[in-house]
Amino acid sequence: MKLSRSYGFFAVGALAVLLVTVSCGPGDAAGDAAAAGEQYEELTFEVNEELLREESSIGSLGVSYRVPEGWVELDDEQLELFGAQVYPLLHGDNGESLLRLHLDPTSGALYVLSSLDVVAEETAEAALERHEASGYDPEYTVFRKDDFVVRQILFQAGNTVVFRLFFAADGLEHDFEASFLIPRGNYEAIARVIESAIGAIQVG
Repeated sequence: MKLSRSYGFFAVGALAVLLVTVSCGPGDAAGDAAAAGEQYEELTFEVNEELLREESSIGSLGVSYRVPEGWVELDDEQLELFGAQVYPLLHGDNGESLLRLHLDPTSGALYVLSSLDVVAEETAEAALERHEASGYDPEYTVFRKDDFVVRQILFQAGNTVVFRLFFAADGLEHDFEASFLIPRGNYEAIARVIESAIGAIQVG
C-alpha cells in the first residue's frame, strides 16, 4: 500500500528535513521506477506559487521545473566563481553533466540541475559511499514523488547544508539530479522555497 503525506518538515530544523522511514536501503532497490514505486512511501510537497517563477523545461531530459523567485541563472564566467563549492560536493560519482545552476543572491544558496550518465540508483549509491568516506555522515532515503522514484542524500559540509536528489521515472531521456547547497545560517529563511522548488519538478 502506498502512503501519502504532505510535508510540514522544513520548520523542524536543517538536518531533520526529508528524513523518511522507507522499506529498503541503498542496496535493496530493484526493477524499474514503476515496479519499485510500490516499495516506497509517496510524499507530497507543498508548492507555493508565489515563491516560484514561471515553468521552464529541459528538453534533453523531458523534465519541467520552476526556479525560485529572485534566483538567477549563472553564466559560464560566473560558474567558475562557484565551481570550487559545487563540483567537489556534487560531481565525481558516475559522470554527471551540469545543465543549469541558479543562485539566490540574498542567501547564497545554489540550485543545481545535472544529467546523469548512469542510472540514478547507481549514481546515488556511489555518491553515498563517497560522502561517507569524506566523513559527512550523510542520511539516505528513498521515496516516490508523483511519477518519480527519488533517492535523496542529505548532509552538512562545513557550513553548507546539501540536498542531493536523484530522480528516475519511466519515459525520461536520462535520470537526473536536482541539488541544493544552502548556507546553514540562511536555511530556515528559504526552507519553504526549497520545498516548493522540489514539488514543482515534473515529467514533461
